[in-house]
Amino acid sequence: MEKIIDFILKKEVIGPVVVLLVSMIGYKIIKKILRKFIDLQSKKIDQKRRNTIFYLFKSIIKILIFALDILIILEIYGFDTKAIITSLSVIGVVVGLAFQDLIKAFIAGITIVLEGQYRVGDVIEIGGFKGEVIYLGLKSTKIKAATGEIKIISNH
Repeated sequence: MEKIIDFILKKEVIGPVVVLLVSMIGYKIIKKILRKFIDLQSKKIDQKRRNTIFYLFKSIIKILIFALDILIILEIYGFDTKAIITSLSVIGVVVGLAFQDLIKAFIAGITIVLEGQYRVGDVIEIGGFKGEVIYLGLKSTKIKAATGEIKIISNH
């Protein structure tokens, strides 16, 4: 029985469990604070847009917490996380340069959603093409002209 307790109390066993529990509790707290903050700051914004903003930030926070958990757990097991972070930084720069246009479109899509520049159902004109917005994504927007022609336009 004493060997089992000693095994369970090893940092390699209890450390990851504690890290994951603290992260789950922290995520739930951050999520509630985020929801309250968005609801208080954006009384003028409709519910759909508030939900979109909430889910966008919630996803970003979830990814950041997950990445931090992995790094902490790897550190517990003795991996050199500084080398991993450095490698990931270099990879991030290379991927960022390779996918510049995609990243621009994604950031522009976030801006369109946050600022409410236009929504599905609005009639807009972009580059001489006038029509109704039938789809608004983070990467692109679909516009349907009165003639039935559909044009997909990158958000950047």
